[in-house]
Amino acid sequence: GSLTSIGHDAFALTPAQERIVEGAISIASGCGAYSIDEAGGLYTGGTFVELIGNVSSYVVRPGTLRIAEGACRRQAALREIIVPEGVREIGDEAFRGSHMLRNVCLPESLESIGDAAFIDTDVRELRLSRSVRRIGRSALLVQGEGMMKSAHPLERIDLDGDNPVFYLESGLLCERGGGDACGDACLIYVGPDENVTIPDAVNRIAPFAFCGASRIERLVIHGHMHSICASALSTRRSIPLMLVECQRENGAREWEDFRVPSLT
Repeated sequence: GSLTSIGHDAFALTPAQERIVEGAISIASGCGAYSIDEAGGLYTGGTFVELIGNVSSYVVRPGTLRIAEGACRRQAALREIIVPEGVREIGDEAFRGSHMLRNVCLPESLESIGDAAFIDTDVRELRLSRSVRRIGRSALLVQGEGMMKSAHPLERIDLDGDNPVFYLESGLLCERGGGDACGDACLIYVGPDENVTIPDAVNRIAPFAFCGASRIERLVIHGHMHSICASALSTRRSIPLMLVECQRENGAREWEDFRVPSLT
């Protein structure tokens, strides 16, 4: 009952962790700081702290308000997680490295997704409600930061059209006010568009925004772009044609086309 702190991965790789569904780890009823469910989900207050058990499917406990940083990080067996209504925040790296995680159900109440929350997972689709106000750095980069990753990029985002911060255009998830000088930012390409035009309001393309993309045939970039960040255009297959707007000294707008040579 005097327990006040449990470190992350405290029970990792122990026989107790393997037998947690049999009740191998329990917390005294007099302990007000922590509680644990039958699947090995550790909670404190309204926070889901960590999934200790090696389970393939997990339902976060009703009444939870927040999923902590790294709560399901590197869960090798986890394939599905259901996040109930009432959860407002998913912490940084909450599901990072859970390579088998495919199905994720997010609630309408969710407001914030932390940095790298779904990186290096197998998630293919996500639904984002109108309540989402923050998507952290590389949060939706399920394929990881690098071309050596074998995972597939995120294939579909179902975004509530009434969301005031984020929007989908030309196969791109964009953030209002997330760019330079109050411009918009392109966060990630989800397709399925083959002919992609950077929205006029976007002046920043986030790091790894096109990482792993393989179906783009034509990309149009306007002339008032401020920032194309690190590895932003690291596609899996080269984009055959890029059109870049050039501003001339006389104010005329012209387009230069950059064609990738055919290589054998």
